[in-house]
Amino acid sequence: MARSAADIPAGDGGNKFNKEVLKPNGYPARLVGAVFVGEQNQRPYMGEAKPPVQEVRLTYELSHAFMKGEDGEDLTDKPRWQSETVAFKSLKLDRAKFTKRYNVFDPAHTNKGVIANCLGLPCTVVVTNNAGKGKHAGKVFENIGDVTAVADFPGYVQPELVNDTFYYDPFDEECTLEQFRAQPEFLQGIIMGANDYAHSHLAKLIGGAPEPKVEQRAAPEAPEADNDDENPY
Repeated sequence: MARSAADIPAGDGGNKFNKEVLKPNGYPARLVGAVFVGEQNQRPYMGEAKPPVQEVRLTYELSHAFMKGEDGEDLTDKPRWQSETVAFKSLKLDRAKFTKRYNVFDPAHTNKGVIANCLGLPCTVVVTNNAGKGKHAGKVFENIGDVTAVADFPGYVQPELVNDTFYYDPFDEECTLEQFRAQPEFLQGIIMGANDYAHSHLAKLIGGAPEPKVEQRAAPEAPEADNDDENPY
């Protein structure tokens, strides 16, 4: 499968773009990217420690929401992106957020949990607004409240992606160092700070410990206890 993370726009390049806070609503979208970030520690839940989990960051390109130019006009070649990081868990866990997301794109599990094979597929991203607290008081932040199946309206055709799809997994030997460096700096830091980073293919490329042989990731087979619905994260 062709990958194009090296072609991800690295930023606005000094151009002036405006980004309005999206109103809470369901937005037609397509899955444009999936980036595995390794085993990450979790926040305590109700005062109890939670074990670390593998995580994947999913990015959606909104089909009808765009960055704004200096005069407030829609820049149709710069659609808005929304991202979320979810625990990468077994598809046997019906309540797991990853399962819910994956089922939107492949309800029959034809691709056996390989999220990379779902890139480019349509969906509806439900955007919510949340008020900032503490030092962020007075600001409004966008969050993804849900991702559901694409709406089916007579005569409506879901637009294709404007940007190329991208995929990265630090354990995938087909993923390159250039693809890693094309990720935002904060995301690179998260990947390199993962508990299992030293055993990744990425660490070998950079000069770290040897990595084990790992095939392209599919959803884990072994079920585990799950409480995604109650976890505020």
